[in-house]
Amino acid sequence: MLEGDIICLTETWLNNSITPAKLKLNGFRLHHHPRSSSYDDTTDCQNKNVNILKLGVLNIEHIALNILDKNINVIVIYRSPVYRLDLFLPMLERLLVELQESGSDYVIMGDFNQNILEGHLSTLNCFQKFGFQQLVQHYTTEDCDYKYTNATYVYNVRGYLGPKSKQSECNEFCKKDTRCSASVVLFGRCIFYPSPLIAMFLNKDLNQCITNCSETNECLMLNYYKGHVGETCVLYSITLDELSDGDTMKHPRAIVVEKICN
Repeated sequence: MLEGDIICLTETWLNNSITPAKLKLNGFRLHHHPRSSSYDDTTDCQNKNVNILKLGVLNIEHIALNILDKNINVIVIYRSPVYRLDLFLPMLERLLVELQESGSDYVIMGDFNQNILEGHLSTLNCFQKFGFQQLVQHYTTEDCDYKYTNATYVYNVRGYLGPKSKQSECNEFCKKDTRCSASVVLFGRCIFYPSPLIAMFLNKDLNQCITNCSETNECLMLNYYKGHVGETCVLYSITLDELSDGDTMKHPRAIVVEKICN
């Protein structure tokens, strides 16, 4: 990868506490736009002379640059799985209109979280309408998809109280409890959970929750919600179809995401 002149990344999960010196690559300069600024979490490392471009569209995560000696503009875009396509596509079209009116040559890349190899073509159709050609014709990630069910809260697993403890101690208590599959500390008290709940995380947004599920083989479903203790992410080893009647309820600030892998 380091043999290239430009390296473009999305979903870096970098934050302002990570200094450029920690990410230094010999011969490259780093340009990073975190999501907290300009609604953006894309990164570019390059060893050519470039100018970073400021585009008019603000609610699409992107970073844009001009390669001076080639006079070609490169744009990296990321669409989160939770960014609804009916909202994203009009913004993408606005961006493509701006690029078309500029008269410059553009290369656009990124992660749009839409599987065109299985016939999901709305993003591709938008690009083709403006004369762009799809170059990548193979899978670029694991063969898993995610199914979203909005306004759904899962409460089939009841927690039970453990001792007052820190999280590290709580985890050790859980390992010694044959019923315990996951544990979390709330208000200084350890709470144990049996299976099929396999993990619980506090203060993680939906994207981070999905990442935790994707990195956990036994995770088949997650439930994310915002409550009185903040954001909560719960991972399960079952799917919605395996739940019993009455195991879910409507909740406007909750969402269920099922991981479907071929």
